[in-house]
Amino acid sequence: MLRFFASRLIQGGIVILAVLCITFVLLKRAPGSPLESERNIPEHIRAQKMAQLGLDQPEIVQLWR
Repeated sequence: MLRFFASRLIQGGIVILAVLCITFVLLKRAPGSPLESERNIPEHIRAQKMAQLGLDQPEIVQLWR
């Protein structure tokens, strides 16, 4: 019985990890960015906000952040 619960726990963890990765990839591939709704932002402010949100980091860093 313990083996069954351990197996189900591991399977659940794998499913959660897969859903997390798929959701992240789909959201990253969506058109636009969180800052595109603000049309008149100067470029230096946009870069500052991107850094503040961590959007200038590699995708793997963004995923685990």
